[in-house]
Amino acid sequence: MQSFISTIKISTLSIFLVSAAITNAQANVNDSSYNKIIGQTYSIPVANAQWNHLAARYDVNIDMGKMPLAGAFSIRMKRDSILWFSASAAVLGIQIAKGIITQDTAKIQDLYNKKYYCIPTSQLSDMIGTPLGLKQLQALFLGHALVDTGTLKFVKPGYESFESPIGESAFSILTVLMNSTKTIEKSLIASPTNPNTSCSIGNAGFEKRENTNLPTRIQVKLKDEENTAQLDFSLKTARFDAIPSYPFSVPAGYETINTLGGNKPK
Repeated sequence: MQSFISTIKISTLSIFLVSAAITNAQANVNDSSYNKIIGQTYSIPVANAQWNHLAARYDVNIDMGKMPLAGAFSIRMKRDSILWFSASAAVLGIQIAKGIITQDTAKIQDLYNKKYYCIPTSQLSDMIGTPLGLKQLQALFLGHALVDTGTLKFVKPGYESFESPIGESAFSILTVLMNSTKTIEKSLIASPTNPNTSCSIGNAGFEKRENTNLPTRIQVKLKDEENTAQLDFSLKTARFDAIPSYPFSVPAGYETINTLGGNKPK
């Protein structure tokens, strides 16, 4: 199961601790034209609202507390529908994981250990200890907010911060927005009642790729009761034309773990 958790952490998203400046920022407004009120709920702007498809390649560095690993990571996404991914390790020179995540189902191959997981997408949150679904994973690679709305927590020149609860859970998301570009600088998923589990996401180096502003560096830090994983994605290429295929097949000989329909893994 540990190898599966590692695989999920490679795919997700999924980006570093919110800076001390957020914690220490004062809720004051120097711009007299600013009319938002601290403590009220607002929509969080979206920088790239018109996207429909994204195919991107990244270099990735992974640190899980042991020997750091370097590799390559590719994604293909159709908006609100599918996220396909492939991961390879440079030291091994081979593909180590691939998968398809939809609104309902996550199909993931651990090629290194020859295991195939077919699980409800909602179960990903249980596996990685952090509430993340298809919407949040797609937002991660686009540099978007993980949620649509939030309560305004503070304002400082050039930035706003919003807090958003996650359903009925104890977790909430802190989102830091850069006003000039409407891009997300940092996100933090955390709970005051479960401080040992968190997910932080940091975006940097936004660049125009085919008229879409994407982060060229995405840094992820996942923490649970026992482990910490840190991932650094560096964007290599990005395309936004329609994607014709999402290749995925499971060879014979894989151990299958299928929990769809409430079945327990064997």
